[in-house]
Amino acid sequence: MLNFWYFIRKSLNVKLISKEVWVYLALDAPIKFRVLKLRNVSGRSRRLSAMGYLEWLMGDQRSKSSMHVFTEVDPNSEALFAHNLYNTEFSARVAFFKLDVPATSKATSPG
Repeated sequence: MLNFWYFIRKSLNVKLISKEVWVYLALDAPIKFRVLKLRNVSGRSRRLSAMGYLEWLMGDQRSKSSMHVFTEVDPNSEALFAHNLYNTEFSARVAFFKLDVPATSKATSPG
């Protein structure tokens, strides 16, 4: 069973969009996840979007390992997986990025 520590950051911007970011950190596993909640409190119709950006560090130095990080999208879960098979210390590790709603686009690029 995973035990989590978490914190919440709340803000309200001048355009009356309420934002909450919940960050969960597992105490007994190398897992961190975030929950983003956006709420339109302006009373007007709005179209909101969110973007995620990742820099995978799957090695001891980003400059040496980033060119070896391989990413793929799993067609069933739509999760983005990253591997670094080149680095022997990290070759068995997998990192992932997953949304709970279908993504409208995905893009990856080599280091």
